[in-house]
Amino acid sequence: MKEKNKIGCAVIGLGWWGQQMIQKIKKTNKFNILTVFDSDKNKTHSTAMKLNCLGVDDFQKILVNSQIKVVFIFSPNQYHKEQIVAAAKAGKKIFVEKPLANTSSECAEILKACRKNKTLLAVGHNVRRYSIFRKAKKMVNSGVLGDLILIDGNRSRPIGYRIDKNNWRYYRTSCNGGPLIQMGIHIIDTIRFVCGFEGKSFMTLCQKKFLTTENPETFSSIFELDNGCLVHLVSSYVLQETFYINFFGTKGSLFVDPFNGLFIQKHSGLNRKEIDYVAEDAENKELNDFYWAIMKGKKFEPEAYEAMQNVKIVENIIKQIKDY
Repeated sequence: MKEKNKIGCAVIGLGWWGQQMIQKIKKTNKFNILTVFDSDKNKTHSTAMKLNCLGVDDFQKILVNSQIKVVFIFSPNQYHKEQIVAAAKAGKKIFVEKPLANTSSECAEILKACRKNKTLLAVGHNVRRYSIFRKAKKMVNSGVLGDLILIDGNRSRPIGYRIDKNNWRYYRTSCNGGPLIQMGIHIIDTIRFVCGFEGKSFMTLCQKKFLTTENPETFSSIFELDNGCLVHLVSSYVLQETFYINFFGTKGSLFVDPFNGLFIQKHSGLNRKEIDYVAEDAENKELNDFYWAIMKGKKFEPEAYEAMQNVKIVENIIKQIKDY
């Protein structure tokens, strides 16, 4: 696509994920990054030099730039509400990385501002676009597993040892729920995407033994979907890299692991059969969906309300912890 036909955009939040997504944005060939901003001026300067674009020291300069039609937000959670509401008032289309915000009350304020200003808000829950989970959704909905009895999911990474008091993930006020809102929310959103049910009747255990962070480092929660299926969710900042969602039904079980593959096991059998699927770039699909939502008004998933519901489930899990 010619540069003049690309949508002018700004990128806010230039940490590790922001840098990854910049490359994905460029790869779509549909957006032209005109401006970047980060609270760390060194990151702003170095990224602007690398992209040959403008780096600004004030977020407000992005809002008043009429050439910027879209704002991509990859900043820490505690800035999401302020930045999204300001961008909505300025008439920008908005893409924000999950979670939508730190709390459901902040999410509600965001949704209200976007409705009032009639602006598009897309929330980046990329895992639901993994082709392995799209395949899993088709299989679950086909009835091959029978009625679902239990779903077991775990998203963990041992990055907690690097989180110190200079890191926003250290504090509850900036990262409400620690690994749960950063990683466990992927499991929550994907289960809701695959099954289409809400959660209730939460029970939670947590551990705070190895890290000094304000949040617990490991969460283990059991809750019930409104169709009666039980869910066990684990998310940790000290466990080894782990990523799976397993579905257990009356006719069989489905083991879904983006690192190791997709397997099905019949209810009466002991062996698992590997299921083929074609791996695709989930972030590229997500960004292209966002582009067509802008250009053609196509529905973007999840809807912002669904992203708020994910945060509510995180809150319901946390509420079960005494003296949190």
